Amino acid sequence: MPEASGQIEKIFNDYFAAHGMATLPTAFDGRSDYRDFIRSGIPAGGIFAGAEVVKTAAQAAIFGGAAGEQFDPCYHAFCDSLSTIDGAPPAIALNNPLSAGAMRGNALVSLDQFSDAAAHAVITLAQSTEMLNGERGKGNFNSDAKIQDQAIR
Repeated sequence: MPEASGQIEKIFNDYFAAHGMATLPTAFDGRSDYRDFIRSGIPAGGIFAGAEVVKTAAQAAIFGGAAGEQFDPCYHAFCDSLSTIDGAPPAIALNNPLSAGAMRGNALVSLDQFSDAAAHAVITLAQSTEMLNGERGKGNFNSDAKIQDQAIR
């Protein structure tokens, strides 16, 4: 696991904490979305929204939705499409069809929160990768030379 992957995780954790959003740790164990990056030594990090993991009652109380259902009942399933973003997963995809009402709109909330967190991580690393590799990045900020040049004027 590239050491800098922990720094990427910290960017996300700090963002969620600063915005009062609950998070739970999850294993960073080489899922298909990032496995090849870390195998090649490229730091990786991101947001795990639960996918096929079945939600406990405690998790449902924190994040909404329904206990006993997958965080995303349509994860890699026939109903994995944009049509479930603002609605509810189809009853056929649920362990308990009565769960659909409790899950209505959860994907839209997640999309809003996660896209803001991802944007924060991207702009943070676009401005500088120093926290990952110890080298000051080339983002649009004032370098020491630029500050000195402006001081001369």
